[in-house]
Amino acid sequence: MGGKMSNEYYREYYLKNREKKLIYAKKYAEENVERLRLYRKNYATANPEKESLWKYKWRKKNHIKCLLNSRIQSQYNRNRTMGKLSMDFVLKIYQSNIDYFGSLTCDYCKTILSFENATLDHINPINKHGGNAEHNLCVACKKCNFSKQDKTLIKWLFFQASREAKRG
Repeated sequence: MGGKMSNEYYREYYLKNREKKLIYAKKYAEENVERLRLYRKNYATANPEKESLWKYKWRKKNHIKCLLNSRIQSQYNRNRTMGKLSMDFVLKIYQSNIDYFGSLTCDYCKTILSFENATLDHINPINKHGGNAEHNLCVACKKCNFSKQDKTLIKWLFFQASREAKRG
């Protein structure tokens, strides 16, 4: 019975002094940034299952933040690693395709394209450390580009072959 009373007492004490405790905790965190960072790092290393559970719960609770952060991070990585494509560079890719095939053609399925249906595709995707170099870009139809998504060329070709095998 004594334990139950002490829990109630501490609960009342916390509720009465909540503001003071929060101010103290904030001040402590500001003064001991490096110490807390090291503590959290050691705790995460020692308790990986608790850490992953905590991250899972946090991501589930803050899914919109996670989505926005991933989009911002993707855009940052894209701009940092490759810069933006100039119109002259894109036209150079299209012109080399026309020179090679005789008309604008999908590099994957060899379908002749109009400019409206042509897209520029990264052979090695951006998220797999591909860049905007000329050797990594090709012209693709929308169907091939959308089905390839972020797969490497080899994985996508295996994926296409397995789909064809299942169809018959």
